[in-house]
Amino acid sequence: MQTAEAGRSPARSQFLMIKSDFNMKRRESANGF
Repeated sequence: MQTAEAGRSPARSQFLMIKSDFNMKRRESANGF
């Protein structure tokens, strides 16, 4: 899936933004516990 997105810059940047946002939320929830 990542390799398919690598060809398209906009889609890849959007995917990276969502991924980083997800990681931030996961880190916050981990700190909550």
